[in-house]
Amino acid sequence: MKKPRTTSGRYPRGEETKQRIIATAIDIFGRQGFVGTSTRDIAAAAGVNTPAIQYYFDSKLGLYKGCMDQLSARVWQALEPAVTRCGAVVAGNPPLEDIITCIGDVQNSLLDTFFVGDDGNAIRRLLAWEDAENEASISDQMMRDRIAMPLIETFRIAIDRVTKGELKPVDVDMHAMALMGVSMFFHFNQSRVMDMLNWTANDDFLDRLKVVAQAQLRYALVGLSAEAR
Repeated sequence: MKKPRTTSGRYPRGEETKQRIIATAIDIFGRQGFVGTSTRDIAAAAGVNTPAIQYYFDSKLGLYKGCMDQLSARVWQALEPAVTRCGAVVAGNPPLEDIITCIGDVQNSLLDTFFVGDDGNAIRRLLAWEDAENEASISDQMMRDRIAMPLIETFRIAIDRVTKGELKPVDVDMHAMALMGVSMFFHFNQSRVMDMLNWTANDDFLDRLKVVAQAQLRYALVGLSAEAR
């Protein structure tokens, strides 16, 4: 990727311009999708010339990847403290209650980040468009490596500790995905679930969802622990 010029020239310069283009692109890609958005749309809304996008990002795809890179980095920054703390807990031989507490903290962090945070909601919109446009490969690797795999690994280790290593790896994976899905299902299907059940996202909706998610988490981990005795 070419570096922004340090001398006067035809293109806008500086990190501020680059960040303005990214912020504008996140908004427009989220409303129109990757296929339905042109670099002209983004340039006009960002107040730059169209060639500036090629200058900073090489192409529309390069800009989109820049958006996902920034969003996923900020989302991981929000999730990382809870994941790291839980990883330290489950790395030892903790009692069941400690595992439930730390995994519950990760689950709450997921809900806060993806329901309340602007970055989490932006990722949801972009991923929904990728599915609709069959462009899922654009950000799969980035999301998998930066966010999904560290989360899944934390849940895997927790389940392995709870079940005392008695489950097959594939079963551990399935339980890990199921526990993560308690919170992530509502995020990625938010509008559909709200419409289907005639819910309103009022002030206490997230608090109620956290209570239910924590209860489901406890039922699952206590049940798995009992089966492993």
